[in-house]
Amino acid sequence: MSYPPILSAGYVGAVSLQVVDYPDDVELDAPIVDANGNAVAMTDAVQLGFIWRVERLTTFVTTGTGALVTPPAGAVLNVYKVPAGVSTGLPKWFRDGSQSPGLDVADESSPITVQQGNSLLFAWSGHTAGTFCHATVQYALYRRFVGGS
Repeated sequence: MSYPPILSAGYVGAVSLQVVDYPDDVELDAPIVDANGNAVAMTDAVQLGFIWRVERLTTFVTTGTGALVTPPAGAVLNVYKVPAGVSTGLPKWFRDGSQSPGLDVADESSPITVQQGNSLLFAWSGHTAGTFCHATVQYALYRRFVGGS
């Protein structure tokens, strides 16, 4: 579902943001898919007229039965903010990461802002075949108000 920006009297030509919700966390799960220990997961795109302010990211790795796993040395997680239609991360889109993705929490002291149409891409590498990588995204949902005449 998409929502257009709301025209707001009194804000002629101005754009303002207002918190409208603190939705349930986005939960992502990705199996290791290749011999290099790679896995990828992506959030849905942010809806038209809205912005996410990501406040916390969590990552962990489990077995198929859900037991926590310590990833091998060198395993990493990279988090990218990507535009619509993109499914791979480029260095210019890098927003966060972890060199201890087995169990890590990042409180974003400077929140990651994800504009309408963009998504967060999680790319794990260096993990053990047969394990599963997981991430949760905690965010505030802002509505974009555009000034009317």
